[in-house]
Order: sequence, then structure tokens, then C-alpha cells
Amino acid sequence: MGKRTVRQTIRGLAAVVAVWASARVSEAQTWAIQTVDSQSGTGFFSSLAFSPASGFPAIAYSAPASGNQTAVRLAEWNGSAWTIQSVVTGKGFNGGISLSYDSSGNPAVSCTMGGLKVALRTGSTWSVQTVDSQSGGTVSSLVYANGSFWVAYYTSSALKLGHLVGSSWATEVVDGSGMLYPSLAFAPDGNPSIAYRYTTPNSLRFAHKIGSSWTVQTVETGISGGIVGYGVFASLAYDPLTGYPTVAHANGPDIRFARWDGSQWVVEMAASGYSCTYESLAYDSAGIAAVSYAVALDGSGTKEVHLARRTGCGGSCWVDELVENTAPRLAQWRTSLAFAPTGLSSVSYGVTNPQNLKFAQELP
Repeated sequence: MGKRTVRQTIRGLAAVVAVWASARVSEAQTWAIQTVDSQSGTGFFSSLAFSPASGFPAIAYSAPASGNQTAVRLAEWNGSAWTIQSVVTGKGFNGGISLSYDSSGNPAVSCTMGGLKVALRTGSTWSVQTVDSQSGGTVSSLVYANGSFWVAYYTSSALKLGHLVGSSWATEVVDGSGMLYPSLAFAPDGNPSIAYRYTTPNSLRFAHKIGSSWTVQTVETGISGGIVGYGVFASLAYDPLTGYPTVAHANGPDIRFARWDGSQWVVEMAASGYSCTYESLAYDSAGIAAVSYAVALDGSGTKEVHLARRTGCGGSCWVDELVENTAPRLAQWRTSLAFAPTGLSSVSYGVTNPQNLKFAQELP
């Protein structure tokens, strides 16, 4: 945590909550909600993380730019306000924003903009690197592990993993074409794993690397109403108590939670509604799984942001709570969940009409 003490960080985050609470509290009076960037067109894509140096939140997100270009911005809380800077601007933006920090507190942001790019900041200087110039992907998942940055992504031809080696990126093929929504995490053994959707047939897959080879499993296969298949918005995390992988994914009406029990995948229903989607999975310091997501109230689109927590109850009990009812505005693609150093759950998401970036944190 650098020169900051734990007590200083906790005091700072308490002040943050006080500011957010004064901005707006949700209907349940348990969440403080703030608009981070009010410029129209911001926040359709977002990724939330907490700096290991300051303990404060930061959000990488999309924003409009001049000349039919798109900007990727980074908003960082400094203890009293959000500071915003442009990370990369260009044409050919397809989305796929993911934010991560190295152990020194330097941020990095991945995005698809005429191929996969990663922007890294050292001090106050950003450098933008092209990981893969092949187009076709819209989602990337960036993680700092084993002393380096890694990114899972897909192109029109394959699911890939990129690894920063020195000042250049090495890439490898994980699986073939037709792969969507990759989510990267590292197992306790230090090896990378990726959860993702395979479109033919509709299924959730899980790939884990051992040595130099990848082992691929099909976790679930199926469709919902003949329209949406499994694996949509796959979100992978390792259970800190068991060391086993878990995946939240949507199949249309539901958020499904698949967990490896040591010999097989066991599936639970984390949330159910008219249309649950845009999910993000994370674990708190006690090892409790939580999933943020958006849900539609009717056929007019997703209008509520929720958080579901897996409280135990024999292994299949989920407790759901409302974060914000955004109606008549729509909650947008996708939610991003992270836990503050104080243990408070936090979510970033976009809302429409006008499109804005929002941040919600539960009150202590």
C-alpha cells in the first residue's frame, strides 16, 4: 500500500462514502450512487478496479470524441473528487474495456480499437501498445499476475491470450473461432484460466493452461427459448476458500453460477427475472461470492441494477438486493463489480438517455 497506512486508507474511503451518500442514495437506502462523468455518450463500456497504492476506486470507460472517434477515459477518485483523463482515442472502437493495476499501483487498460490495444501508465505518462492487429473482437479481459500483465481476447479467427514480456507482447491461441465473452483469472497454481462462450453449439467453456498446453472443458450447453445461449457475459473468479474456479454467466432470463467441486461442475441459479444480464463476479474478503447484474422489468430493457450474494445455506442460497432502479433510463452493457479495501461492494455501470457513467458503493 506504499506510504499510506491502512488507517489512512480506511479514513479516506469513509470520507468517500460520505461524499457519495450526499450525492444520492438508492431506494433501499443502502447504496450511495454518483454520476462520475455526465457528458452524454459516456460509460457504455466500463471496468472498475481499486488502486493497490491508494485504495481508491478507478473506472476505465468509453466516451465520445471528435471526428467520429471514441475515447477511452480513466476516472480516478482522489479522496474528494473524480479526476478524469483520456487514455487513448481513435477510430474502429469495438468495446472490450478492461482495467487492471500492477503491484506498484500503475494502471493499464485494454480495449479493442482497430485490433487489441493496451495502454500502460508509468508515473503520469501513458504508452499505448498494439497486442494484436487482427480485428473482430469486442471483449478483452486484463489481469496483472506473476509480475506481468496478461490479456484474454478474441479475434475473428481465435480465442487468444496475450502476455507482456519486457516491452512486447507474446500471444498464443487458446481455442478456435466462434468464441465470445472471455474472462481471465489465475488459479492458485499460478496458471491462467479463461471462461468464455462458444457459439456452435451454445455453451459455456472453461480453459486452463498446464505447462505449455490448454485443457478445455464444456461447463454447460443449451439455449433459452431458442434465442440466447449459455456463456453470455461469462465472468470467472477463483473461490478463495476452496481454490476452485467459479463462473457466472447469463442464458437469457437467468444468471447461472457454475462452480467446480473437485470432480465436476455444479450449477446454481444466482438470479432470475424477465431478463438478467451484464453480470460481473467477485469475492469479498470473507470468501463470499457476489454477482452484480442488470435486469429488465418488462420488454422495454434493463432498468434495475442488482447485487446477488451467495450466503451459503447448504451451498445454494443467494440473497438479492436492489442497487438502483434506473427507470425510465436503461442500465447499460455491462456492470463491473469490485470490493474496496474496506470490504464494501462497489459497482460501475452506464445508464442511457443521456448515456452517463455511474458508480455505486454500499453504505457501511
